Amino acid sequence: MTVTKGSLPAGLLRETYIQIDLDCIAHNMDLIRQMCGPSTRIGAVVKADAYGHGALGIADTLLQNGADGGDGAVCGGGADNHNLAG
Repeated sequence: MTVTKGSLPAGLLRETYIQIDLDCIAHNMDLIRQMCGPSTRIGAVVKADAYGHGALGIADTLLQNGADGGDGAVCGGGADNHNLAG
């Protein structure tokens, strides 16, 4: 199904805004690491370029703050994250 502006009821479309706070992501990853303990391996999965918000930046933040590795939900994303994880 293709949705176009003209095919939607009036008032359904509106401007949206999203803010990705990498400090919050880092804090959440740190909390997850604390809850799981040092012997649990944690894999960061970032889907489809983080829905257009920059998978590499998000994956890098997760890896620097407790995740042991990373993966992606699409082939291209997985390849990028794999390179980032080393």
